[in-house]
Amino acid sequence: PAALAMVCPACHREYAPGLQFCPHDARNLVPANDPAARQAGATCPSCKRSFDAGKRFCSFDGEELVPLTVAIGAAAAAAQLAGVLGKICPNCSRRYEGEATFCGRDGEELVVVN
Repeated sequence: PAALAMVCPACHREYAPGLQFCPHDARNLVPANDPAARQAGATCPSCKRSFDAGKRFCSFDGEELVPLTVAIGAAAAAAQLAGVLGKICPNCSRRYEGEATFCGRDGEELVVVN
């Protein structure tokens, strides 16, 4: 049987099987048919990690979380203004587009490619 697509339960982006973490917000991916894939969440404006909807503050830096739609719009605008060409994982060297924040393979925070 074919492997199911994986979905980020926070930003609802869909990925091919093989990734464990969402490159945009470091959430563990779930199978597309999992009910957790349909729940909306919130995102930290500082570290870009996403959390369940019931959470109000980021566990990593204490920032107040914002609705996912607000975070996605702000991130897209910032990347466009900065003209980021791409990012790379310092751990596995996998390359990502400028809008990604975390490595989908190992969850490492990405760095900007010069």
